Amino acid sequence: MDSGGTAVPVSVDLTVRLRPVTEPDLGMLRRFCTEPGLIGLDWAGFRDACR
Repeated sequence: MDSGGTAVPVSVDLTVRLRPVTEPDLGMLRRFCTEPGLIGLDWAGFRDACR
């Protein structure tokens, strides 16, 4: 809202584009397992869906 109490429109683009994981990505994915700080403290790592 502005100082007069009028709502001010806000435009936010929340578009997310995904792509398949490819072989060149594997090095970074391996680092996520050994360097969790790359993602953040609350990330527990990848889990094997077959287990």
